[in-house]
Amino acid sequence: MTSDPAGRWRRIRIWLGDLLVAEYMAEREQASRYQRVMTPKFSGLRITVEPIPSGSGGMEGAAPAVELPSEELWSLTVQ
Repeated sequence: MTSDPAGRWRRIRIWLGDLLVAEYMAEREQASRYQRVMTPKFSGLRITVEPIPSGSGGMEGAAPAVELPSEELWSLTVQ
């Protein structure tokens, strides 16, 4: 993905304080649902959802984010 003119993609980041521990990308609705479902399960972590700027994918100088796993796998990320 090199641009997102419609603004449908979001960057999801999971933070432990100032340390970024995971980064994903997903369509707007799925990203919002992930944040709503996972925030209570990751009580010590902060989950942010931001639009991905158009242009070079909003990932200048960083490794590209991977797509968010399917919703059926979300429960496997928390024990």
